[in-house]
Amino acid sequence: MITDIICEQLVAKKIEPKDIVKAFVVFMLIMSVTLGVSVLVDMLLSVYFGGVWLLSLIGGCYLAYRYMKTLSIEYEYIFVNGEMTVDKIIAKSSRKRLFSFDTRTIEKMGKYDPNAFANKQYDSRLNFSETYAGEGAYFAEIRDKKHGSVLLIFSPNEKIISALKPYMNKLVYREAFPNI
Repeated sequence: MITDIICEQLVAKKIEPKDIVKAFVVFMLIMSVTLGVSVLVDMLLSVYFGGVWLLSLIGGCYLAYRYMKTLSIEYEYIFVNGEMTVDKIIAKSSRKRLFSFDTRTIEKMGKYDPNAFANKQYDSRLNFSETYAGEGAYFAEIRDKKHGSVLLIFSPNEKIISALKPYMNKLVYREAFPNI
């Protein structure tokens, strides 16, 4: 008799240089808009309101801060009795369910090599690993009724990998993890 197997893992998405550039561009855009609104208000009222400039600056900084917090992304892998769920946690304050599947539907799994999957066609490519390029991650090819053919890229720890064993196809598991 198999007892309940429950595992959870948090994976923090690493902030990469393109995220920083994107954040800088958004910050500059927000500051430009708030400055433009301040100038427009001053021109329309034909009176200088120093407080409008200050309020606009504070409002723009607040909006930029809120955007910067959205760069803090974590993925939570939740494994319960053969069902794997991936949630996205943004700024440790909001959670969104991204993908859920039965691990019995995994057709192939192993270490992820981006070059090996460059020319393959999938209905969905889902990258829930630590990095955008998927370095050091695993892949799983899944046939899902709702999403079709899915390439899942994720970074499971040893606990999640060993929890998969009783539920995955034995041949797929041995091929993916010959030393475990």
